[in-house]
Amino acid sequence: MMKFLFDIAVVHTLFYFIWTYAFTLPIVGIAALLKINTWGMRLSKGLGAIVFSTLSSITVLGHQSGTGTLILYSFLAGILLIFNLVSGSAEARKNVRQDFSWESMQVEKELEHDYVYWLIAIAFFILTLFIPIIGANPINRLFIFLMDWIMDIKIVNWIVIGLSIMLLIGFIWKGFFGVMMFLALRRNSDDEE
Repeated sequence: MMKFLFDIAVVHTLFYFIWTYAFTLPIVGIAALLKINTWGMRLSKGLGAIVFSTLSSITVLGHQSGTGTLILYSFLAGILLIFNLVSGSAEARKNVRQDFSWESMQVEKELEHDYVYWLIAIAFFILTLFIPIIGANPINRLFIFLMDWIMDIKIVNWIVIGLSIMLLIGFIWKGFFGVMMFLALRRNSDDEE
């Protein structure tokens, strides 16, 4: 079980860094050049949700040794997936609120619909558990190659594992409060209608 938790923590950490710098920045940069900023952000988030959730499912499938462990690891990975996504949205919302401008208001309006990406991630997470071939795509293969390469470097792997554990604890903490905040916001918006 500890090996699974370490591996899922590493997947979360490396996904966060690799996706942000190797995929999101180029996608958003090209979208900005084409004057389609909103669609660039949506593409990055949607594709990221799919890749992240399928990588989590692949990790579960790689560690399960029977029905009991499959259910337990799926539950743990699913909760961590949701907490990570929610904490990312909460962090983005906090950063946007610090910068008050027309663009930040547009970004905040877009962040209100982040739950759609959470639903996409959950759907692909569950689908990949039952249909693993979904996870066999070129982007996931690239991620797995990069993760294996990074984890094969002796001292770097210990740094990554330590950082992963700290970030995972942070994701859980922020994710828990992010879920509570999201539910409170939804309840308030339903009361206003």
